[in-house]
Amino acid sequence: FGEGLSAKRRLKCRPRNNINNHQRGLLQMLKSAFQRLLVALLCLPFASAGSFLSGSIRWRVSDQSTYTVEIDVVSYWSRSFSTFQSSTLAPPVVGDVVELQAQSTVQLRFGDGSEPAILKGMVTNINEEEDWIEVVASVPHSYRQGFEYKFINENSLYTETQFHYVPWKVTFEGCCRYSGLQTDSNSAFNITSAVLVDGTVPFSPDPRILPKIYVPTGGLFTVAAVVQDVSYIDASSSTPPLQWQPCANTHLPAFTRLDANTGDIKWDVTTPGLYHLCINVSLKSQPTVYSDVDFLVYSQALPSPIHIDTDFSSVLKGFVNLNFNVNVLATIDPTMINTGDQIGFEVGFVSPMTNGPLAPGAGQFTVAQIASGSAEATLKITVQPSMHGWNSFCFVAYVIDRFQKIGSVSTMKCSNAYFYASDNIRMVATAAEQNLYKIAGQTEPNHFVVPEGVQLRVSISAWMEASSAAVERSMVADLNGNGVLEEPEVQIFYGNRPRPLGATLTTVSANTSILLYEPPREYAGADIELCINAKGVATAAALSQGNELCLTIMVQKCVWTVRTGESFITIAQNIGISWLQLWNFNKGNYSRPDIDLRTGDQVRVGQLYRVDSGDTLYNVADRFSSTVPILYALNGGLDPLLAIYPGQLICIAFSACAQT
Repeated sequence: FGEGLSAKRRLKCRPRNNINNHQRGLLQMLKSAFQRLLVALLCLPFASAGSFLSGSIRWRVSDQSTYTVEIDVVSYWSRSFSTFQSSTLAPPVVGDVVELQAQSTVQLRFGDGSEPAILKGMVTNINEEEDWIEVVASVPHSYRQGFEYKFINENSLYTETQFHYVPWKVTFEGCCRYSGLQTDSNSAFNITSAVLVDGTVPFSPDPRILPKIYVPTGGLFTVAAVVQDVSYIDASSSTPPLQWQPCANTHLPAFTRLDANTGDIKWDVTTPGLYHLCINVSLKSQPTVYSDVDFLVYSQALPSPIHIDTDFSSVLKGFVNLNFNVNVLATIDPTMINTGDQIGFEVGFVSPMTNGPLAPGAGQFTVAQIASGSAEATLKITVQPSMHGWNSFCFVAYVIDRFQKIGSVSTMKCSNAYFYASDNIRMVATAAEQNLYKIAGQTEPNHFVVPEGVQLRVSISAWMEASSAAVERSMVADLNGNGVLEEPEVQIFYGNRPRPLGATLTTVSANTSILLYEPPREYAGADIELCINAKGVATAAALSQGNELCLTIMVQKCVWTVRTGESFITIAQNIGISWLQLWNFNKGNYSRPDIDLRTGDQVRVGQLYRVDSGDTLYNVADRFSSTVPILYALNGGLDPLLAIYPGQLICIAFSACAQT
């Protein structure tokens, strides 16, 4: 949508100083009564000019710390309505800014007692044939807290007050609805959305539907809606985590049925004409967060002989700045086709919640009559940057008789499409439970723990977010591309840092590779970085993309793995400590140190110490009757050129001969 503008108006009546409080109260009562009467009266003289067609509200959190949300009011109006004429007195065009004051009754209420906003919005779409314009007004608003406290009950005996935490209620209201409706003709409209800024959900549902839907008796159409972040849905599914129901204090026309899980409406109304509908779309995970969508349905008296056959059950996907095509097939019932009948199409577009200007922009819509009574339309567009995110494409097919007159119209079909900024590559690294690094019970992504001398196995998955294009994976330091990190390569990339020498990366499937690495004993206690590069193969439809995932391999501190032929005595000698001290670290596991120790066992070789302010390796060694060489032997991550720092964990043990 285009970038909306907002403005606020305030009418002030300054009371004279000699008016007392009682008189002020009477004036306030009269003022409120007059305002209500004004709204009612304004709907009457302008009944024939009712200009409001359709609308919805959507919002997203822009600053959690200040409880600030960006609210979009999407509304559709009669284009010929005089209030919306441009400065040239002509009907508005895309890009014009118009004021949504109609008969001075249209406003946006935020639900927190603050002053309502009189809206200005940008014209983002027009339809000359149906005489409507789409206007988007964007309004930022800051709440005093994340939700509203609503009083429930006060128990006078215990002086206990109970409150219910509910979302703020934003309301878009005004007068009047379109004239000539079968339901609610020329009445005031009232569209709401529930805003929750407590950090649980970052956005509202985003309803997607054109202002006027054509549907024959027995037809089926969908009230499309999406969530504003693609990560909240399963990419293989077209069903967002939403639910549908009639708006509060409204009801569906007789002989209609709404599917609460899909938004499908079965239309069995037999009386032709225009009907007003209001549908409430809420999050399944947080039903109190919702958005209303208010729109018109043009009911045709008889079942239509023409229908769209294309299945739009899957989410369409594309990429900004690349070409995007949609094919639509429609057919006429062979028992109802007349000589010379052809098929025409109309396409509607609903754009994402962004600050970009127009809808599809550069593109074309072609129709090919492929057989008697059937035709295929192809929409070809270049995806504009403003289309990044969720979009909806809606199609209607109609019969054109041999006199070039439009006859029956099909039920509208819509498809959701998500356009990525690019075909991003996603990468995920996983390992066995014992190798996951956790902080306060929460797994730290891309961090893995392994004892020295034990092979770490990490599964690396990489794939395109929105396509099945091939992805190549390799270790960044693997210059010769043979899947093994060799000495010259790690020397170039790591210098004096701990090096993952000997690490291997092997492809096991189209999207998965296995990383194997066994850290040597001299790296016990060290953190080793190993980066994986994933690159998409360039095709005619997609540019080559790349991504890099860096893993931190944390070699366990104070733990050594027993090699063949080693004993407590030889291990202690290698460190420079007493074998009795070493056994003391492990006596809970080994009652017979000369018999029970096995190759591959992990033994503790020291205890952890957290460095304090002012500590150096020398005074730590002195304080614990150890030596600096012992500290280096136990802590493979220590760099002789860098000082230890407060909070750092190091492994310490007493020296067999106490000297530093």
